[in-house]
Amino acid sequence: MTLQIIEIYNMKQVKLKYCGLAFNSAEVLPSIEQIEHSFGATHPGVYDTEKQLFVLNFRGLSFCFPVESKFQPGYAHGLGSLQFPNGSSPVVSRMSIYTGNNVCESGSPPLPLCCYNNHLYMDRVEVIRERHCTKGIRLHLFTEGMSRS
Repeated sequence: MTLQIIEIYNMKQVKLKYCGLAFNSAEVLPSIEQIEHSFGATHPGVYDTEKQLFVLNFRGLSFCFPVESKFQPGYAHGLGSLQFPNGSSPVVSRMSIYTGNNVCESGSPPLPLCCYNNHLYMDRVEVIRERHCTKGIRLHLFTEGMSRS
């Protein structure tokens, strides 16, 4: 079993930087505006009405913001259409770090070749069944010098 996702639920416990600039620290709150400024949100986020969360997704990274339904952005205007009282923007309630484009499709990154050390590693196991009976198993193994394609 390998690590597939890192989730941070208490942003006050960590100091985070992107390209050398803090986007979360004691001095810098991870607000919607701060995340957009730091990462350059180029596409609108997604609003989950059931959970009342606004989610900004980037490759390998997602930020969740608690946003009441009355602040739900218009689909045509996205993030820029959010207006909060007294300029108080919500801050990140959860951050997810993963491989790939989408947290739902994330998987484990491949094991680097330098870690093999002349050993075999199992990628996956398939159970071969016929008429509700197990007929065998198929092992997908890797060792040094093998391609993962």
